[in-house]
Amino acid sequence: QNFYRLNSPANGLKDTDGNFVTASSGTYFYTEPASVADNTAPTITGLAPSDTSTNIGDNAVIQVGFSERVNPLTINGTSIQVTGGASTVVPASISFDGTGQIVTITPLLPLPLNTTMTIAIAGVTDTAGNAVAGQSTTFATGPGSDTTAPFVTASSVDTLNATNVPQNTVFTVNFSKPMNILGLLDPTAFYVYNNNTGLYLASNRSFSGDGRTAFINTTASLPAGGFLQLGAFSATDLNGNRMTSYAIYFTVSAVSDTVPPTVQLTNPGGTVNPPINSVIHVLFDKSVQATSLSQATLAAGGAVPVTTPLSNGDRTLTLTPNAPLTPNTSYTATVTGVKSTAGVAMSAPVVFNFTTAAGAQLSGTAPLSTVPANGASGIPTNVTPTVTFSTPVDPTSVSGNLTLVVNATSVVVPSTYSFSADFKTVTITPNAALTGAATYRIQTNGVVTDQTGRNQTVNIFNTFTVQ
Repeated sequence: QNFYRLNSPANGLKDTDGNFVTASSGTYFYTEPASVADNTAPTITGLAPSDTSTNIGDNAVIQVGFSERVNPLTINGTSIQVTGGASTVVPASISFDGTGQIVTITPLLPLPLNTTMTIAIAGVTDTAGNAVAGQSTTFATGPGSDTTAPFVTASSVDTLNATNVPQNTVFTVNFSKPMNILGLLDPTAFYVYNNNTGLYLASNRSFSGDGRTAFINTTASLPAGGFLQLGAFSATDLNGNRMTSYAIYFTVSAVSDTVPPTVQLTNPGGTVNPPINSVIHVLFDKSVQATSLSQATLAAGGAVPVTTPLSNGDRTLTLTPNAPLTPNTSYTATVTGVKSTAGVAMSAPVVFNFTTAAGAQLSGTAPLSTVPANGASGIPTNVTPTVTFSTPVDPTSVSGNLTLVVNATSVVVPSTYSFSADFKTVTITPNAALTGAATYRIQTNGVVTDQTGRNQTVNIFNTFTVQ
């Protein structure tokens, strides 16, 4: 292993006009030990625009990633040739990233519109002279330029300052358009960052075939209790447009999660036909990934276009139709493939059906009665309080919003909920017998909703005393 300096050019060198070439200070490099020789040909690790991509702007730049540093003298408009129709792209500039592995070619002129372009790579070598295997790919340009910046549309952890993110989480990020994955390979451009230590976590990255989804998996479990950041910035789309920066902060739990998410409740429910302005909710037992909802569907004969936002700490999925539901129509909602924050998919599909009523419901729900009644006494310790509403409730809105509490301390009594067939009556079943001679309170906080998503019109604050 030796240390060398290459002087280029040497003093006294002239061009053909007799002008002296400015001497450089030289290039310094180490050779490998004599026992180490490089006989391995580099491979192509990435290409932008990607093979068979379409609607690429005429302002696109060409990028090629290699598995090792390449010899820059072998990179030119012939060894990486871009042609389409009667046009051959002439480079305005050829540049390299800091590793010497990613080459960027900026065309001198706009690419021809609505044309199938071919990228042919042949004649590129590494610094040891090993040749890259030839490769040819195609992409199609669109009707003009593309100057729209890509952005993150969803990530697997998308609640700001989320807590208890499992240690074995694999992160997923969805983008608004196909991305140049070469930029996302930069560990400081697509990353998991430890805010406690100021260090990026070592990670492996992978990508969907269409370039719209990126995955990042840390090589070690996330640190328990760590305050981390998932981020993406500076990467570009296939046209070279730099993305809008994205970052989300979260805290890691003390354990991993290998249990699939399950559906606890759905809305609409019950035997009453829901109004056409009903909201369609699915409540999971844990947070799920916003990037795993593509297989949550609604159908009425054929597929109904929906959006799929999450709420309630990413536990409640809403299937939002692009138009109001059709009266007197049977619908089927199917939920499958949804993953927990840790990336564990639900074990089986959940399907529920409902048939809409003839019209919309324009009034909200209101509580009509409670059992025990307000002010009642001598109630047995094994009581199961009930609350009856004027219209069917959305069962996914009940947990945490309709509660049984100790009146003196406002401590919530752990309970489970059940519903009548028409979903107008809710039964609260305490997990253990109540304490004798204590006063309890049944209360709502105004967030229990009907099937259309309207909050209740009257709050409950009713007390009773156990015997």
